[in-house]
Amino acid sequence: MTKWASYGCGPQNDPEAIQSRQEEDDLLRRNLRLILANSDRIDGTPRYFFCQLRTAYLSSPWIFGGGGSIPLGVLLLLWKVGEMIFDCPGCEGKFHAEGISGSILSGCGSAWGHCLDCNEWQKIRRDHMGRTILAVGPLLRAHRNEPVIQKGKQPRFDWKDGLVGESTPDTVIVPAVEPVDLRTLVAELGGSHLEVFPRVERPRPDSKPKKKSMQPIGSGLTYPIPLEKKRR
Repeated sequence: MTKWASYGCGPQNDPEAIQSRQEEDDLLRRNLRLILANSDRIDGTPRYFFCQLRTAYLSSPWIFGGGGSIPLGVLLLLWKVGEMIFDCPGCEGKFHAEGISGSILSGCGSAWGHCLDCNEWQKIRRDHMGRTILAVGPLLRAHRNEPVIQKGKQPRFDWKDGLVGESTPDTVIVPAVEPVDLRTLVAELGGSHLEVFPRVERPRPDSKPKKKSMQPIGSGLTYPIPLEKKRR
């Protein structure tokens, strides 16, 4: 019997995460045109490029390690060439998808995002989504927010003396980018500082700090969903 497994990605669904996602969706709905108008500025500013939306992720088992979070800059690159843009099910316009899930094996998948025409959040499911998934995956690999590291020296094995040579630690040459959140991005693009301040939450009684889930790619806001199939 052969056993194999893969992993997909999805948003966290605890109450606090859902509320934060709803607030972000509303902010994006009101400012998507502003973001599109400043696409070149975002592309040339790393802290803007790697801004991470909570609903922006690729979930695709059996390929690209299950997917991962999609930075805003990658979305803009996709939208610019007509990818991740679909017919809106609520009107005759087009909606800009922020996330996509599905399999290139079956071709079935879903996409979700905001429509500029009806100004609503939309979601679709299609039987031919594999080509779009293949367009997203390589860009995720090409645009990773990772530090540039110079590898240190490692001792080598000698049959007579065992490990010989010095050992030095790795050195970070260029640190990873510290991206802005969507609220800060909108405020800076619009020339306003009114929305920069984060929402203050009161601690709940008897609350304990929650452990953060492991992230499949970078430091995004998705967590792995195990998918398993058995074959005899």
